[in-house]
Amino acid sequence: MEENTISYYMSDGFAAMGCYSEYGGLLQLVVSIYCSPALYPCTRFNESHSFQDVQLLSPIQTSLRFLPGIIIGVFLNISTGLFIQHMRIDLLLTIVSVFAAVSPLLLAVTDPKWSYWYTGFWSVLLSPVSVDGTCTP
Repeated sequence: MEENTISYYMSDGFAAMGCYSEYGGLLQLVVSIYCSPALYPCTRFNESHSFQDVQLLSPIQTSLRFLPGIIIGVFLNISTGLFIQHMRIDLLLTIVSVFAAVSPLLLAVTDPKWSYWYTGFWSVLLSPVSVDGTCTP
């Protein structure tokens, strides 16, 4: 059997794919690509709720606080597109997943009395990392 083929095993009439150990990186890639775009709007909604309803900022001030996320998103799309051929995909997904997990955690521990630059800025800055890192390749 060739090394790149997927083998199936029959067990009580049920076909099970015996490729998880060989194709674990592919499974991680597929799950990340399907979950990242779904989680990004949720993070943005929570950030907007935190800025408008908890910190009582106007919609214009909230919109201005989202600008660093847009700028880093453009930068990440370009840099990921340029350097993707020089990196392993599983390493990229691991790094992106760690940074993407930090964004909502920072928002969760934010005290409304703190300055935006203390945790809010970093949360907004890291929120597009997951989508741009997984969907660009």
